[in-house]
Amino acid sequence: MLGSASTIDFRTAQLSDAPRLADIFKSSWSSSYRDIIPAQELSRTIANHDAAWWRRALDGVNPTIVFEIGGQIGGYATYGPSRQTTTKLGEIYELYLAPEYQGLGHGTDLFEACRARLDLQWSNGLIIWVLSKNTRAIDFYQSLGGEAIATRKFRFAGVPLQKTLMAWDLSLPVEG
Repeated sequence: MLGSASTIDFRTAQLSDAPRLADIFKSSWSSSYRDIIPAQELSRTIANHDAAWWRRALDGVNPTIVFEIGGQIGGYATYGPSRQTTTKLGEIYELYLAPEYQGLGHGTDLFEACRARLDLQWSNGLIIWVLSKNTRAIDFYQSLGGEAIATRKFRFAGVPLQKTLMAWDLSLPVEG
């Protein structure tokens, strides 16, 4: 099992990580959304998130945390204040693992590392939006104690989709 016996380290992503983050985005989005997002839109989104895009994103306001196993980045998460409310609520915007690191417990480790960082600044709970047809992700977040509390229809590159709001430890209401 790849990476099962190695030490996992968590750190803030650096500009030099951009090529690997682009690779993880490509492989994880290809496997996660192949049957959810139409192929042309999925290919376009993946192509737009190349290493140059990641270098620009890493210069942004919200942090990206990566996990490494033996010096190899296996996944990342982006997080910050909730985009749904002005309260002190944290949000994980993205959490993706390269497919070879999935199913080994690393997603749980990355989630918990990210959540610990969020808890330092946004202590009124945590939310994550998940595509409703991504049942694997919904099951994963439910296994971590998340509760599906709302759904919302939206358009992704002109394609109508629905997303589900997963929540943890909410002490304040969230707009759906």
